[in-house]
Amino acid sequence: MLDHGIPCLAFAFEEKLRVNVWREGLSRLGLPVGPWLREAKRAVRQGAPDHSEVCVRDGLVSSLGDLKRHALRTAPGQKIAYAVDLAYNERNIEKVVALARDADQLFIEAPFLGADANIARQAGDIAKRACVTRLIPFHFSARYRERADELTSEAETTNAAAE
Repeated sequence: MLDHGIPCLAFAFEEKLRVNVWREGLSRLGLPVGPWLREAKRAVRQGAPDHSEVCVRDGLVSSLGDLKRHALRTAPGQKIAYAVDLAYNERNIEKVVALARDADQLFIEAPFLGADANIARQAGDIAKRACVTRLIPFHFSARYRERADELTSEAETTNAAAE
């Protein structure tokens, strides 16, 4: 919950675990691509034991361990944060920084250019403090209808200053 003169919300979504299918590994196991892979991915995310069996189709099963070794690749899940319509004050900044900490992507408003307001670089400053991987500024003031590139560049430059 953030303050914008009235309460407003910011969100962060984080995947627990990313499970990708390696088609070459499936081919080596002689297994087809298909809807059964959803069950296999779900089993991996839930931490099912390697000896668990996954039904590929009638009469054909594979152990989860074999699938994990040869055809399923795991990686940490992504974190995406979203914040808009916030007053640029220290309490809000602290909340957004905590919410977006180490996010892969931060979608945040960047309404003004530096020449027009002291809050111009807020998106880049917050992204820098939160150590986000990718900043996606948006929600620009209508006065910049033709200058979105400048707003994006200014926010990204502020974020990059920490590197």
